Amino acid sequence: NECGVLSHVEGVLPDAHALFEMAINAAEKYLEPSESAPLHVRIRLNQAMVMIERGHSETIRPYLEKIASMTYEHPVPPLIAKGYLAVIDHLAGNFEAAGPAYEAVVRELVNLRRSRTAAIFARHLGDLKRATGPGPDGKDGRYWLDQAAHFAQKGSHMDVYHHVVLSQVRSMISAREDQAKAHRRLDAVERYGLQLGLERILCEVSDLRSRLLLNQGETRLALAQALRSLELANRNDLKIRKSMALAILADIYVARNQPEQAIPLIEQGISMAESAHASSALARLKNQQRNITSYRDRVAT
Repeated sequence: NECGVLSHVEGVLPDAHALFEMAINAAEKYLEPSESAPLHVRIRLNQAMVMIERGHSETIRPYLEKIASMTYEHPVPPLIAKGYLAVIDHLAGNFEAAGPAYEAVVRELVNLRRSRTAAIFARHLGDLKRATGPGPDGKDGRYWLDQAAHFAQKGSHMDVYHHVVLSQVRSMISAREDQAKAHRRLDAVERYGLQLGLERILCEVSDLRSRLLLNQGETRLALAQALRSLELANRNDLKIRKSMALAILADIYVARNQPEQAIPLIEQGISMAESAHASSALARLKNQQRNITSYRDRVAT
């Protein structure tokens, strides 16, 4: 179980999944035959995000629903299960369900002084609010990402903190804010990722840097970064990250007046998003496909 957690942090998802399966089998055979036993539940929760990132959210959902509905001796495992169910809803584009679920889970985890998991789900909530805008309380994506950074730093969970920084940089890119500062923040996260060999973080660094460089018109450098992100996503079976890397590659080819190169990339990204049940990403990719096809037709005429 602990080796699986370490492999997930490093971003080596196939190894993490295999280790969690070994841990579940050992727990069932030698320690706890019941799926509702504490160790079994802990392993499944650790495995959940690996499954989601590999595009197998519908496989893990029934286990999470069962854990979330348990009357458990400790409130944290059902809360974490509810948080991961919110992640699945978020990826599926069901923002109306995901947003309130995130908020309730973060609030309870903060009350229970669980800074790591509070930071993780506050980050996801910040990403969601970046897309939807603030709710009636006025709390927007920046607010929740600042909260996530605070929780992560408070508990000295630096891997989570650096993931939060990446979400903050994504917000900066979306708003076209201080691109030089965004590069500097990426530099700091990249140094951290290289020092510890965290390929999941490095994959996202390359994705974001390619977007920054494309905004600056540096298509050659953007292409190199996008290809690096795709390489890391492929190596570690980060299916949703693969679809994102293919999307930015397509944008780069359009910027280079090569729409014919872009279309098959988008088609691959759509296929991956569909298989991962990532409806939100799928909608963006299909809109991108329409825009690229329209651009190609205009160029042809």
